[in-house]
Amino acid sequence: MKATAFLLIALLTGVTLTAQTAGTGKVVAPAAPTDTALPEIKRIDFKSDPHAMEFAKQAGAQAIRAWIGEFLGKQLGPKNYAVLPIRGDIDGGYFSETLSSEFANAALGTEYSLYTSANDPILETLNNELMVATEDREDIFDQSTIQKYNRVNVQGLIIGRVTGIHLVQLPTKGGIQIEGEGRGVQVRILLRAYENSTGRILWGGERIFSVAMPTEQFVVKRSWLINGAIYGAGAIALLLLLFILHRMLLSSNRPR
Repeated sequence: MKATAFLLIALLTGVTLTAQTAGTGKVVAPAAPTDTALPEIKRIDFKSDPHAMEFAKQAGAQAIRAWIGEFLGKQLGPKNYAVLPIRGDIDGGYFSETLSSEFANAALGTEYSLYTSANDPILETLNNELMVATEDREDIFDQSTIQKYNRVNVQGLIIGRVTGIHLVQLPTKGGIQIEGEGRGVQVRILLRAYENSTGRILWGGERIFSVAMPTEQFVVKRSWLINGAIYGAGAIALLLLLFILHRMLLSSNRPR
C-alpha cells in the first residue's frame, strides 16, 4: 500500500506540474526562424508569378532597414551620403527609392543626412547613366563607377546590388502545413558605403530576409502542437491514475 500511495502522489504531482506549465505558458518556445537559405530555392519569374512581387518588396525593405540600422550605429567619418541606383532592382527602382527614403528617415535627429539629386543635375545625370549601364555589368562596385562621382559634392556614396530573389519552399505533408514553413520569398541585398573623395570602402554587408506567402493549405500552428503534447501527457497520466484508483477500490472490496 505504501508503494501504491507513493505512486499516486508522484502521478498527482506530475499532473499538477503539467497543468501549471500549460497555464503559465512557461513552455520553451521553438527558436524563431532565421533568415538563412532554405531548401528547394529557385529564382522567381515575376511574369509568371506576379503575386510574388509584393512579398519580394517586403523582404527587400526589411533587409534594407536592417542594413541602415547597423550602418548608422557605426559612427563613421563621412556624414553626408548619396544613394546610387541599386543593381538588379525591381519594379522601376523600388529598392533604390526605399533605401533613400529609409536612410533619410533614420538619419533624422542624427549627424547623418541624405544628399539627393533634387538640386544637383550632375548627380541626377550620373544616376541615370548608372541605371542603364548596370543592366549588363556584373560589378557595380568597381572603382571606375566611384571615380565618376568625384564631381558630386558629397562625402559618401551608398552602392548596392540585389544578389538574389528566390522562391523558397519547404516540404509539407498532404494538405497540412506547419506554421512558419511553406512557400515564401527570400531577398538578398548587398550594400556598401564608400568615401567619395578616396573611393575607400567604409563598411558593407549582405542582408537576407524572407517573407512567407499566404497558403491555401490548412496551417497547423506550432503552439497547437506544443499545447497538444502537454495536455495529451496530462490526459494519459490522469487515465493511468484513474485506472490505479479503480484497481485499489476493487482490491479493497474483495472479501478477506
